[in-house]
Amino acid sequence: MKTARVSVVRRMIPVLRTIRAWIATAVPNRGLPGAVAVMGIPAERDSERAEVYHGAGVPLGQRPKVSKNWCNSLRLRLQEHLERNPTMRLCRYNNDRLGLVDGDQIADVTAALNVLPEQIWPLTPGDPLILHLDAVRANVSEIVVGADRIALADASLLSPVANPTKIIGAPVNYQLHIDEALEDGGISSGKKILKIEEAGPFLKACSALVGPSEGVALRFPNRRTDHEVELGVVIGKTADRVPREDALQYIAGYAVALDMTVRGTEDRSVRKSIDSYAVLGPWLVTADEINNPNNLDLEISVNGEIRQKSNTRHLIYDVEHLIEFCSSFYTLHPGDIIMTGTPEGVAPVRDGDAMACTVEKVGTMTVPVRLA
Repeated sequence: MKTARVSVVRRMIPVLRTIRAWIATAVPNRGLPGAVAVMGIPAERDSERAEVYHGAGVPLGQRPKVSKNWCNSLRLRLQEHLERNPTMRLCRYNNDRLGLVDGDQIADVTAALNVLPEQIWPLTPGDPLILHLDAVRANVSEIVVGADRIALADASLLSPVANPTKIIGAPVNYQLHIDEALEDGGISSGKKILKIEEAGPFLKACSALVGPSEGVALRFPNRRTDHEVELGVVIGKTADRVPREDALQYIAGYAVALDMTVRGTEDRSVRKSIDSYAVLGPWLVTADEINNPNNLDLEISVNGEIRQKSNTRHLIYDVEHLIEFCSSFYTLHPGDIIMTGTPEGVAPVRDGDAMACTVEKVGTMTVPVRLA
């Protein structure tokens, strides 16, 4: 029982940080140390208490003096908050380690993957982590207390999804991007611009998928290669002809997506499937953390210059419509990625550029550009 409570404490640290001011105002002279202490760590386990106090920003040596009834009340209130907000940001980093992102640190929770069943050929369609995400998250909650940590800045971030069966793109899904494509022959390469309902979704090769730290490798440096920042949607369960009203139930989480494109006359799927031309990161934000994916700011800057800046409320086909649309053509499997479309401002990149891609409530990933 005590071990379970310790696990709850560690998961509650971000919550405790955010409600510190509320506690100090509502319960004078008790404060955050009282909130931490009620979670069941006895005084004799000083090293464990010290770790939690330190993580919550509480000076070591402080020991709360609070009533048992008040402690129980606060504990229940915090646990209820956790149950209502079971958020996680999971990353894949370095040599395929699984990490839980906590501020500027990553907790190594690779051991949580022991809940994944052994794979036997032929493999079940879908990414195993996403397919068993609920079980992995529960395991993460149990082991994160004692997990080793590294600085986020020192990690090499890979795609949080390792094995999608499909990467699906939504062509010209912002009106202002349609407008710029009609005006800029370098974007359209002289081809007719079809509306999304006419063109349908397109596929990017799964071999194009990389994480932000791996960067983009320009295969055709003499041709125009553009950045396209997008909201990435990761499917959480098998979806076949899903109605719009049920669509959000099929989402495992969200990520920042970068749909790199070499301009030319070839088919869109060919030009967008080059190795490293599908960047996903910096981590997976679980779906429960974002109530409305159709109202998120997104932007990209290159070498500090903002190139694209918009909001997903301007999507022509919003997230629910896209899931309905894509699942009408293909069965979607856990881990499949939908890149929801890019706004206006697409522009070329060159060797040595650094792209900073941001989606509100998801995060920012920095992606270097190099020659292949």
